[in-house]
Amino acid sequence: MMIYVNGQEIASLTLGTLEADNWLQPPQAYAYRPEQYLKGLEEFLRQVKLKASDIDGFVLVQGPGSATALRTSHALVNTLAFALGVQIISIQKSISESDAGITTQLKAHEPRAFALPVYAREPNITQTKRDLLKRKIN
Repeated sequence: MMIYVNGQEIASLTLGTLEADNWLQPPQAYAYRPEQYLKGLEEFLRQVKLKASDIDGFVLVQGPGSATALRTSHALVNTLAFALGVQIISIQKSISESDAGITTQLKAHEPRAFALPVYAREPNITQTKRDLLKRKIN
């Protein structure tokens, strides 16, 4: 059984379960912020009565979406896939696209050992306006 994980939105995590390309537990958004993703996944697995040993792989949404949410969902899935010795199928979808519709994309993607996020835009990282002693600089 594969676990579907979509961390595109900062205020929710979408989870589901698939066997081949059929939904067993259709994707549902849960009100978890990135710092709660691990707890959310644990609660989801308990709710659908799955153990880690039941997981054959993950289907992970690469993005685009919230950079923080994507980095967190990718770190979670990449770590679990490595620890469990399973593969990841990573897909891209727009935020407005239905999660349930991703099953048509699955056959076109090869399983991999890890997934990288796809961001909506380049990061906007600014230079600090303080020195090492935290004093304002010009």
